[in-house]
Amino acid sequence: MTEAHEDIKALNTEVLAVSVNDLQDALTVVGEWRVTFPVLYDTSTEVAQSYEVYDLLDDNLAAPSMFIIDGDGVIRWKYIGTAAGDRPDL
Repeated sequence: MTEAHEDIKALNTEVLAVSVNDLQDALTVVGEWRVTFPVLYDTSTEVAQSYEVYDLLDDNLAAPSMFIIDGDGVIRWKYIGTAAGDRPDL
C-alpha cells in the first residue's frame, strides 16, 4: 500500500490503516514498514469489530483486511486475510 499511496491520492482518495495495537506498537509498525499514510489505533477494537474482522484468527487482533469505501460510506470491495501475513496483491 505504501508504494501505491501517491497513485491512490491522485484519484482524490485516501489510505488509512487501523491498528488494534496500542500507540507504541502502531508507531513501531509505521517505522518498520515505512508507512506513508495515516495509521489510526483502535485499542477498544470498536472499528475492527464493526467491520467484522476482529479476532477471526483467534489472536485478539484484527485480521489483515483491506476495504474500499466510497464517498457515501458504501463498501465497494473488501479483502479479509485468513492468516497473519495474508495480504492482497495490488
